[in-house]
Amino acid sequence: MKKDDIILIRIVSVAVLLAALALIIVFGVRISLFDSICDEIYLGNITDSLGGFPLYSKVYYQGMGVIYKLLFSIILYSCIISVAGIFLRLRGVASLANIGSITSVVTGVFLILSKVFENNALIHILFSFIYLGEAGSFDKNVDEMHFIPGRVVYLGVFLVILGILCCIMIKTSSLKKLKNYRGASRGNWAMFIMPVVYGCVFLEIIREVLFNIAFSFNSVSMQTYGIIIDYYLADRFLITTDRIIIVVLSGLITIFLLRAGIKKKLIRHIICFITAFACIIRGVVFLFNPPRLFGYISMDETVCDRIESVGGTAMILFLIDIVILSVLTSVAFDISRGVINKKMLIITSVSMIISSLAIFLGIFIPIMAVFIILIVINLVLLLALNKFAYVS
Repeated sequence: MKKDDIILIRIVSVAVLLAALALIIVFGVRISLFDSICDEIYLGNITDSLGGFPLYSKVYYQGMGVIYKLLFSIILYSCIISVAGIFLRLRGVASLANIGSITSVVTGVFLILSKVFENNALIHILFSFIYLGEAGSFDKNVDEMHFIPGRVVYLGVFLVILGILCCIMIKTSSLKKLKNYRGASRGNWAMFIMPVVYGCVFLEIIREVLFNIAFSFNSVSMQTYGIIIDYYLADRFLITTDRIIIVVLSGLITIFLLRAGIKKKLIRHIICFITAFACIIRGVVFLFNPPRLFGYISMDETVCDRIESVGGTAMILFLIDIVILSVLTSVAFDISRGVINKKMLIITSVSMIISSLAIFLGIFIPIMAVFIILIVINLVLLLALNKFAYVS
């Protein structure tokens, strides 16, 4: 067999392994695994023989859910984009494939340990201290918890095995060295993974924590924010969609447009237009069909009016987040200009820092003002992404 044929078989094998990893994550161990257990415990649908569980046992699943959400997002994004990138010859795809395979191994180990430590007293107390600020005592008389399905362990083993095989195949296929796939620099992975970091780590995890901390000092803002998130904007398409879905779709569209020969600068505008158009439609539908408040969440008209006035601003903020993610993803795939990518990393990082500081203004100013400030910061970031990307 010719050397070129062997290399082709190995490259296709890498794509098959990555696709298998993505399928295991999507259909085998879903992103809602730990969150669904938390919901069942909080609702009282699953209890011990005494009719309940200590609070520090409940937060164990909450903490594991946060970690898994991050790992899930990285695997899903890197594996799906890598498969498309391999067949459509995306430059620098080897870096993303390595991220997917390595993260799969880490996730497999994490899932196995999540089952092993399900009844570990020290781990439960640690999560209790992180979330509740105090370490409870683990009651040995309480029935052991077995809420994480046994299949999770087997799927974790599969992730480890397939992830290691994928790493080996990437190495032996010389994917990084081939002309069609070779990136501009060794730091390609940093820009590739930035949309996930910004969308999943910052927007969905860090920013949420900062909101809760800042608004906890202001009872009115805390009440308003809680109702907006849990009721007013809950289950709204695009607004509460997992950010990773937007990132993956934007990445796939970008790759197909690149392969079709569309100019890179035009691609960024196309992606921005598609996302912005979808968000405008979503906003119009929402304005004509807002959720009912009076009599549903409160009989106090002042509370309902305040939620309605702030809710529209919150919706605009979240929709702009989605537009930024789409544009950032399209920029991330232009790995031919290392200097420009570094600028994008700096600009996005600065935006995250400023946004984090702005959230703490919620201690002193109304929640509406905080959302408006964040909208302005988002618009500046969007302009920066469009202005500096692809500029010599």
